[in-house]
Amino acid sequence: MKIGNISLAAALGFSLTGPAIAATLNTPFALHTAPRPDGVALVCKRAVPVAPASLNVSSKYDQTDPSRSKIDDARAKAYEEGMKAVRGFTQDVVGMASNDTQTRGNRLEDGMCALLWIDAWAEADALANYGNRQSALSATRLIAALSIAYVQVRSLAKNSDVNTARIESGLAGQAEGFRDMFDATPDVGSSRQNHRYWGGWAVAAAGLASNRRDLLTWGIDSYRIGACQITEDGALPRELARQARARDYHLHAVAPLIMIAELAEANELPAYQACGGALHRLVAFTLDSVVDATNIAELSAAEHHDLPTRGEHLRGAICAWVEPYFQLFPARA
Repeated sequence: MKIGNISLAAALGFSLTGPAIAATLNTPFALHTAPRPDGVALVCKRAVPVAPASLNVSSKYDQTDPSRSKIDDARAKAYEEGMKAVRGFTQDVVGMASNDTQTRGNRLEDGMCALLWIDAWAEADALANYGNRQSALSATRLIAALSIAYVQVRSLAKNSDVNTARIESGLAGQAEGFRDMFDATPDVGSSRQNHRYWGGWAVAAAGLASNRRDLLTWGIDSYRIGACQITEDGALPRELARQARARDYHLHAVAPLIMIAELAEANELPAYQACGGALHRLVAFTLDSVVDATNIAELSAAEHHDLPTRGEHLRGAICAWVEPYFQLFPARA
């Protein structure tokens, strides 16, 4: 991965060590066991979108506002336009992979399309360059999602022309770039708040996809950066600093922390008990703030915006982490 016009690793003077590959990493979710076609050519009738070689976006927030809680309409429009292609591709791949998995292989062509699309983008070396730090930060969620989608449909690659080594190398390379970026800037704000947790999830998910335990370990280290900041109240101080958007950003921050914890626990690496079980306090505090924002408004010293909704309900992605958490801890519901 490159940020600007030069390789991130080269720019920072890093010498990357070889990957740590040992026993196969476990998924935190069940992979369906329906029989896969053996020796059958993969077919996808949906054309693969053109792979963008780079991503160059800037923050949508008013840069004169130190809390970064005020959206600048012109900047937001430019950001959404810049993210449109890569976000659309990722959403389509995730949707197709999920269709195949959730129907236990009865949507086989969707699974084939997901795998072939990921392979085509790996072959084209998509997102080889990031124009700036914001672009790389915006890509972490995309790489995490593509990594998990790949894990879901990887079994379709058996006896096909899909180059799984190329896919896994590409995902691992993205993860290494994110890791190096954060490691080189430990005192930058985004290395200590929600961006770091999403970066940790991207690196951990790519580690799962490429069977790289070192990447999973780095992701868990990122989890601890967040979990060990959680106050006795259950708040994240750096997200409270977002003032009017503190509730939004607690919801945004808790999601990757839950996902990293799930992946860690699946690989016998305790996470929920880390930092005195602080993540449980964060979950309770965040969900309480959805019901009643009084407490978080007092702690952040700002009146809060309404949460984004779809119809009469909260937008689904905001609370997608709730189900796996309460499946594991039903007594906390």
